[in-house]
Amino acid sequence: MSRSSLNVDIPGWWERHRLVVFRVLTVLMAVLATLKIADEFRRLVFDQNVSGAIDLRHMHRWVGIWFAGKGLFQMGKAALYPPATYLMLWPLLGWTSIAEARWLWAVLSVIALFVISLLFIRVIGAKSRAEKVFAVLIVLSINGMGVAIGNGQFILLVLPALMGATLLIEPRAANISRDVMAGALLTWTLVKPSLALPFIWVFLFRDKHWRAVVAATIFYILLTFASAAAQNDNLPVLLGAMFHRAAVATVEFAGTRNLHAMLITLGHPEWITFSSVIVFIALGIWIFLRRRADIWILIGVSALVARMWTYHRVYDDALIMLAELALWRIARTSASLSERATAEILLVSKKRSKNWGIPKGRAEPDLSFSELASSISKRANSRISRAVCG
Repeated sequence: MSRSSLNVDIPGWWERHRLVVFRVLTVLMAVLATLKIADEFRRLVFDQNVSGAIDLRHMHRWVGIWFAGKGLFQMGKAALYPPATYLMLWPLLGWTSIAEARWLWAVLSVIALFVISLLFIRVIGAKSRAEKVFAVLIVLSINGMGVAIGNGQFILLVLPALMGATLLIEPRAANISRDVMAGALLTWTLVKPSLALPFIWVFLFRDKHWRAVVAATIFYILLTFASAAAQNDNLPVLLGAMFHRAAVATVEFAGTRNLHAMLITLGHPEWITFSSVIVFIALGIWIFLRRRADIWILIGVSALVARMWTYHRVYDDALIMLAELALWRIARTSASLSERATAEILLVSKKRSKNWGIPKGRAEPDLSFSELASSISKRANSRISRAVCG
């Protein structure tokens, strides 16, 4: 058999068969997403076992303890969110029973899924009904999205704010009102700083829109001081207790598929803080050098870094949705058949089927982070090269 006979024209094959693949996947994803999402809403609202709305129940209790003036950071082995988080969640959890909070969170989750789907469709520029249906199914069929619902996690409420803020600063023309609104949305994403901080670089280095970061910083500082007023200790003491608790808890509960978990497995927990700082700074440098690239590609890369740079669990795999959004934009806009085929194949090759029915969110990643990061970053690099040389 000659060597040439082994060559396969993958881009050409994909161009000929892509519609059939998308149609089959649409049916498969619709069935699996329906089963998964329905079961996770059952877990959020009705499941009385330990896994039912587990994170929502924790946060409901922590908000109550915080505003009772008790020392939350000295209790138990968790409670690692900064002071502002508890004030931001008080309107949702501070006045309700846990049963009412579970129903409220279910309603908010439905609204969030609807908004995320609409924004996804808008950003990718889907025109046909088939494209719109497939886009919605991408959102709904991510395993982390379902687990976030069942756990009552924040990410489902963070993603609409992050996407909305990005849309506001996407135009390059300076606009103070847009920047302030983007800053307000960005402030809400900081309800979970470990999730939101990597995206700050995109906003900071966006042409003429750095004021969004300034606005978010001011809003967040005000929330921090206001929330700290509910405690007996002053703010420096509270922050010191929080960081100490975080350092201890990270070693005990490293999370899944992140840099901290890897270092603990390798026996080097002393490198955790240093490594996260290095990754965070490296991302900032990378985004600064590519700040004129498609903003959604920068958001996609930041999402992959946000998932891995510090403690996260399987529900935060929902961040992959932003990387998939970037891949879709590459597939729609690239003039290269090979580049389009690579983006689309990565988009449809997620191993979702192995994640359905796995309890408590213990599942493998939805797709290869390294493949996603490589494809998206190459696209960003090529756009910058054309901008500089052309």
